[in-house]
Amino acid sequence: MSVDSWTPPDSDQSIDKALLDKALEISATDQLESLAQLHTDDEAQRLAAIMRLPEARWRETLEHYSSDQLHTLLRFFVRAEILVSGCDVADQNPAIWINRLLKRRGEKLSRDELSWIRTNTTNRFIPNGAL
Repeated sequence: MSVDSWTPPDSDQSIDKALLDKALEISATDQLESLAQLHTDDEAQRLAAIMRLPEARWRETLEHYSSDQLHTLLRFFVRAEILVSGCDVADQNPAIWINRLLKRRGEKLSRDELSWIRTNTTNRFIPNGAL
């Protein structure tokens, strides 16, 4: 019997802007339910890897996006966790980091957004993270 070693994800890995641009496009054009078919296997693997990056890494990237873009990305990450293989990240979902950034900007998710999140995910950590 052999034991494989586990190597943690590279915390210095950058967040692929092209992948986020594609995420924005998919979410903005209401194609979320086709998400799995719209990503190649390589893109799905890269997406799964970046979704595991720490909040500090995401904060650096997300601060450059407008609030409208952040709301759009939040919807993407809520659905990606369920629809794209390997993207189940529980309390590390980037949707949580997006919500925190929006709060720092003085914006709260609307009642409709909160209802949409509850309807579209089984992840109990979204949108506020571990309490």
